[in-house]
Amino acid sequence: MNDLAPGKEASAGSTASGVPPTCPICGGGARFRWTLTDRYWEQPGEWDLWSCKDCGHAFLFPIPEDLGKYYDHWYVGPGWEKVRELQSGPGMRFLHQMRLKRLRQYVELDIRSEILDLGCGQGIFLEEVRRAFGCGISGCDTNDKGLEDMSPEPRRAIDFRLGEPHEVDFEDEHYDMVVGLHVIEHIPDAEGFVRTGWAKVKPGGILAIETPHFNSLVRLLVGRWWTALEPPYHVHDFTMASMNRVLSNAGLPAPAYIRTVPLFPEAIGFSVMAFKRFLLGDGLFTKLFRILFWVVMFFTALPFDIFASLVLTRIGLGGSVLAVIKKAAADEPAAKSPETRP
Repeated sequence: MNDLAPGKEASAGSTASGVPPTCPICGGGARFRWTLTDRYWEQPGEWDLWSCKDCGHAFLFPIPEDLGKYYDHWYVGPGWEKVRELQSGPGMRFLHQMRLKRLRQYVELDIRSEILDLGCGQGIFLEEVRRAFGCGISGCDTNDKGLEDMSPEPRRAIDFRLGEPHEVDFEDEHYDMVVGLHVIEHIPDAEGFVRTGWAKVKPGGILAIETPHFNSLVRLLVGRWWTALEPPYHVHDFTMASMNRVLSNAGLPAPAYIRTVPLFPEAIGFSVMAFKRFLLGDGLFTKLFRILFWVVMFFTALPFDIFASLVLTRIGLGGSVLAVIKKAAADEPAAKSPETRP
């Protein structure tokens, strides 16, 4: 299913130019549109999310010219309290541990390794890498406030640069593993982000990109209420086809691994929006309801999430798309690009 149905079918006059937009990934025509609001962080405004009829990619059009101003809300006041509580808990740490375990299958890591996280946020993934290997860790983000919550030892060890991935001056072909974990959906120039990450990978190293999966079972069931639809912050929503296409467009070889993986507990995703809006805070009743929420989720979501991990990810309906691209070592032939594979 590659459209947004039920939605508004694109037609002449749907945009300011009078012509429906084309897909920024494959150039296909837009078929359906949803007009969405910021349900989580309560920023004013409406944004149109379109779906490509060819590759299924969903994208904001037009992208706000002042996109950066919306992120300021994440790092001040109530917005920051929501972000830090959601992204620094034990569940998120466990998720990063599982990611690291999966990625270790494609690259050998030890104390001499160098890891780069493009869009490192609160640095939790880097902290888990440092704990596991004691190796060099580097990262960038557009704000360094998240690092305040990082443990002191890895915070002192991180080589952090403030800025967008394409603006910072990390060394080319230096890193054993470069990751972009739920970052590419925020970047208008998705191909440029991929090229930036790939340039930093040393021969024999890997680039790993993970992003919400627009054709996940949860999204197909709940439609426009899917928790990963976060306009205006998410300007792209990838399918397996559109992720393959953006890697190909950026000139990368065929991925060593590309499939769907769990986003976070899939069933809990049904209630994340309500949790973000109503269950974060220090009030007594809020805390009591939050405890009740997690008790209910534990007994109702756990069976579904085991099913999601064991079954949905194997049939391409998991909550995230993960692509791992390996750069050939100096003495290895380069892998074929997706277009040249037999």
